[in-house]
Amino acid sequence: NLNKLQNFSKGCLPNMQRAAIITATELATYDSAKRFLLVNIKFKDNIITHFLASGISGLIAAITATPIDVIKVKIMKNFYIQGK
Repeated sequence: NLNKLQNFSKGCLPNMQRAAIITATELATYDSAKRFLLVNIKFKDNIITHFLASGISGLIAAITATPIDVIKVKIMKNFYIQGK
């Protein structure tokens, strides 16, 4: 049981770091994307603008998280192979 708890705790920190990076990226890019759509492209402040800004923000967050996911999977695979 202690071994399972230790393995669980090893995975918590990388997941929390990933979530923090994604959240920070989404918060930073949503406002910038919305402002860009409103000022430069002259969109009105309506639901379409919010959806587009959210989509842009999500895309940038996904691009930011991809390298982190690759590293996390390699680390997890390494722990799995060493455990056998």
